Parts: sequence; C-alpha cells; structure tokens
Amino acid sequence: MQTLSQIGGIIRYEALMQFRRRTLIIIAVFFAVGMIVVNDSMLRNSLGMLVDVSIDGDQLTQTVRYPDGRTETRQLPLTADMPFNRWLADTDVAMISNSYALLMGFLPGMIVLTMVCLALLTETIPLDYRHRVDEVLHAAAISKAVYLAGKVLSVWAGLAIFLTLAAAVITLTAMGYGAVDVGLIARFWFLVALPIAFVASGIAVLLGGLTKTRRAALFIGIAPLPVIITYGIFLLVRSAMSNLVFIMGGTTVYDSYEAASAGLIASYGEVVQIFLLVLGIVWLAVWGVYRITKA
Repeated sequence: MQTLSQIGGIIRYEALMQFRRRTLIIIAVFFAVGMIVVNDSMLRNSLGMLVDVSIDGDQLTQTVRYPDGRTETRQLPLTADMPFNRWLADTDVAMISNSYALLMGFLPGMIVLTMVCLALLTETIPLDYRHRVDEVLHAAAISKAVYLAGKVLSVWAGLAIFLTLAAAVITLTAMGYGAVDVGLIARFWFLVALPIAFVASGIAVLLGGLTKTRRAALFIGIAPLPVIITYGIFLLVRSAMSNLVFIMGGTTVYDSYEAASAGLIASYGEVVQIFLLVLGIVWLAVWGVYRITKA
C-alpha cells in the first residue's frame, strides 16, 4: 500500500507540473491542428476518391468523385488473379474511402507526434533537479522504481486525456467531408496510435532521466530521431499499401469489410508489440543504471 501511495503521489505531482508547463496541452493542440491540415489534403484528394463500385460478371465499374464535385466512371476487366476486394460492391464505398483516408492521415501524424514527444518530454525528470525537488524525494526514501513508474504513468495519463480529445476533434472535422467508420477509427486509436504515443513518451521520460540538465536531455531525446523517421516512413508505406481500397499485388485479399478492418488493425498490432518490447528494454536499462549509480 505504501508503494501504491508513493506512486500516486508522484503521479499527482507530475500531473500538476505538466499542467503548469502546458507541455501535454501544446503537444495535443499541435497534433490536432497538424492532423486537420493533413486530413484536409487527404480527404480533398485531387486524384479523386472512390465512392462506388459495381461488378457485373467480369466487368468492374468504379465511380470516382473529385473535389470540384464532378464524377468519373471507370470500367476495367476483372480477372481471377486481380487483387481486388470484391466485397466493395456490397458496401458503402464512400464511407470506407473516407475512413481509410483518415487512417492514412494518422500515419504521418503519428511519426511527427513521436518526434515531438521525444523532443519535449525528455526534460520531465531533469526539471526535478533544476527545481531541487529531487532533494525532497530523496528525503522521502522513494525508490527509483517507484519514481520512474510515477513519472511515466503520469505522463501517460495526461497524454491519454488530451490526445484522445484531440482525436475526437480530428474525427469530427473529418466527418464534415463525409461519413467515416467511427468504430474502426476508435480501434486504431486505442490499440495502435495511443500505445505508440505511450512508447515514445515513456522512452523520452526514461532516457531524459539519465541526465540532470534539460539541454543534455534534449540531445538524448533527438538522438534516435533518424531511426524513428526511417522506420516511420517504412511503416507509412507498408500500411498504405496493405488492406486499403487500392491494393497492390501480393497483398491479402479479404472476403469482407469487417475482415479487412480486423486485418488492418492486426498488422499494426504486430508493430506495436515491437515498440512495447523496446520500451520494456529501455525501462529496465534505465532502472539498472539508477541502481548501479546508487550502489
């Protein structure tokens, strides 16, 4: 009970500090504004958006709507080996197109969000040294494990609140362009996007704790950015080309929209598991450094 009480105290203290600095609010607002701008470009796709599909024998007919309101009908021969989701002929294609466009917009947004978290949240622990709070914590005999847990959990709680509010605003603005699958967006947010934000922020807080100055913490935070950007671009391309309306050869062809949506979330889930593993390794490594330093 004492350990839980100490973690709760650290969480409340850090939540107050984050609110006073407005760091999490700035991150959420930055993310929301950026995503709204990106989605405006995605949902107003100058190349046109698929809004209707019909199949008559081996004849495929697609209707594309352009931002100026005009529509264009395209007819293609549908062969047996052609990778095309035939279930599109029996679904709300416009809604699916809008939903996938919104998801595609979230991908570069998540890359930027990861970069921002690594740059702004590394100062979380060094600020305790700057304000002499570490002396009070040492006097209270709080273990390093409890201290790290309280810090990370407090940042996660703040991110969960503010970023979820931002995601709700982003989704509502996207619905101004047409119907979207709110259930799919919610699953993507809570099972993919938010865990990735947790991993990025957790790593930022933990790595920043290896130093006592904000400047050094910033350098530690931006050091892994080249890897993040490179892997983020790979994730973006991989996601954009798998399970979407315009699929490429070699990708999985599902027999229903529900199966395609589940496959999309599952493919992202595999990436999230890797991120969580990296977070666990970093957490253990930082805790080990603290223990060695203390010894």
